[in-house]
Amino acid sequence: MSASAPSDLLVPAAEAGPVPRHPLVLVHGLLGFVRRTVTRLLSFAYFQGVEEHLTGAGVAVKAVALPPSASVDARARALADAVGGLGAERVNVVAHSMGGLDARWWVGRLGGDRRVASLTTIATPHRGTYVADWGGTRVGRALAGWRLLRDLGVDAGAFADLTRAACEERNAALEGAPGVPTFSYAGARPWWAIAAPLQVSFRLLQRTEGPNDGLVSVASARFGEFLGTVEADHFAETGWHWTLPGVARFDHRAFYLTIARDLARRGF
Repeated sequence: MSASAPSDLLVPAAEAGPVPRHPLVLVHGLLGFVRRTVTRLLSFAYFQGVEEHLTGAGVAVKAVALPPSASVDARARALADAVGGLGAERVNVVAHSMGGLDARWWVGRLGGDRRVASLTTIATPHRGTYVADWGGTRVGRALAGWRLLRDLGVDAGAFADLTRAACEERNAALEGAPGVPTFSYAGARPWWAIAAPLQVSFRLLQRTEGPNDGLVSVASARFGEFLGTVEADHFAETGWHWTLPGVARFDHRAFYLTIARDLARRGF
């Protein structure tokens, strides 16, 4: 099995088509980032090649950075600041994984409904994930794990906020709050097409929540207008591929362009 982060220099040209009225803002998930530079000639992005591909298709797009492991509230406030600095009156937010929870909190509780034209979530655990429940119990037992992380200066609020109980509590808090048109996608693949690092979590979720992408179940990812399940694991959804020989790769760039085209057709 091999892992790869596709080079941003190898981005295929996109066919002409409709473009959204408002810029797209790409929001990363837990432990995410915008871009990492290794050397002058080597860098990689959380959304591998997506900005370049969309820009080549005439779509205005910008990925923004949030605190990697902070709480939903802290990340939502950072998202508000990041979008405020872009200078756009309104934006279409496209969020992967935890980024969708941050965006929903910003929209519903922090005034984001005035800036967000639409929200599209990809494999976002709207109802939490058993993986967070399982992991939190074990980290909490091991060397008073959460306190240890705090002592090391790591803001680990995200881990508790991804549990099923925390997500249901936030969902209740958002009932009746301002909203925007929201669309969602899930991801799922059979076990043999799931990345090696996700095999354990995949099996945990398969037993407790059903079909999943290795970290988020289809059931938890469904929210607002559900637009379908893509054949990708949680890594491949943003272009990080760990594939066995002969297993077809998910075309993540085409997927994000499809999202942009669909938003354009809907008038966003």
